[in-house]
Amino acid sequence: MSGQPPVDWREYRQGPDRRASAPNGPVYRSVDQSRVRMPSLEEARTTVLGFGRFHGWTLAEVAEKEPTYIDWIASTITRDRDLVMRARVIASDLDARGVERRPRVAEA
Repeated sequence: MSGQPPVDWREYRQGPDRRASAPNGPVYRSVDQSRVRMPSLEEARTTVLGFGRFHGWTLAEVAEKEPTYIDWIASTITRDRDLVMRARVIASDLDARGVERRPRVAEA
């Protein structure tokens, strides 16, 4: 049998660290808020969705058809920061224009 002989635990505790590599933990990133650029309203409106029932639609088209979906994107999506920021810009515009948004009633 090849390999190293067993190490006495008392010797192991006092000896050098025998790990093959340095232990790694979770990576924590912080976002420098001074470097985050909010998109313009026009940039936000021309963003095309790549998922969901409005796949292929721009955020402007979605805001006209179903503005509550914009609120859903802004509050639910977590993996696409740019999309969330663009949805929040549009939601702010909808608020400024006084567009009323009621949750859609499920169709039977």
